[in-house]
Amino acid sequence: MRRRSFLEKASLLAAFPALSACAGQTAAESDPKAVEAAPQTGKQIYEWQIYRGVTNAEGLDAYFKEALIPAYGRMGVRALAFIRREPEQVVVIPADAEEQRFIRTDDTGEGRLLLLIYPDLSAYQRAKRELWDDAKFLEEGKPYFEATALNGYYRNMESYLAEAFDKVPQMLPITNREGLFELRIYHASNAESSKRKIAMFHRTEIELFAKVGVHAVCYGDIWAGPYMPALWYLMWYPDKESRQKSWDTFNSHPEWLAIEKLPECLHTIDGAINTLLQVAPYTEV
Repeated sequence: MRRRSFLEKASLLAAFPALSACAGQTAAESDPKAVEAAPQTGKQIYEWQIYRGVTNAEGLDAYFKEALIPAYGRMGVRALAFIRREPEQVVVIPADAEEQRFIRTDDTGEGRLLLLIYPDLSAYQRAKRELWDDAKFLEEGKPYFEATALNGYYRNMESYLAEAFDKVPQMLPITNREGLFELRIYHASNAESSKRKIAMFHRTEIELFAKVGVHAVCYGDIWAGPYMPALWYLMWYPDKESRQKSWDTFNSHPEWLAIEKLPECLHTIDGAINTLLQVAPYTEV
């Protein structure tokens, strides 16, 4: 029976509109106004750098602002810095499962996150090679390098490398830097489950978000990172109250209720990390 169940899911996955008709759609079809300014030239590559155990936020901000972000900009890579002022929310499925089975953050202090947006994979490879050959970056970063040689400003940096979703190949314009951003990372028990979750996004969730007031910024299928298999997406809300209202509306919406119990949509994720963020004041959006 287990083999039959797996084969049924695999067959349904292959038949998903997300992987056929929906795969040919773009974000403009679900929210045309939101993507007018976003050139659809190919799928972007995203890298999240999550800095944990930050001990000197001011010093790290100065390094981002004065050295790292400008250096990436010179290579044609957009960089957005975010501030996490609250602990991450870890959700496990089922709710009574042990959190430690797949993730442990234990990072309750103020954190920093950096989102790097590469035009394509070759730009990612080029940036990693050329960053440390940039004389201006080395000069502008020298105060930071010297100050942190023995005692760093953070405990550890986690990196997630991801490819944009087919249906939203480019980051959507951020029209308001104020308000609340949220990074959600969805972990799955295996790669097939994660792919089925991405198919759910393409089939229903991306378009439904726009209807209920969950404002999408970008989505990523994670290729490499500390927690895999997984995907992530970045959202924006005017405030916490709007966030709660939007998700309450989403969870009770007929379109969501119609899809969540379908066989191909069961057991797609086994946990999530939800992180509320603010744009750093020195970041240009």
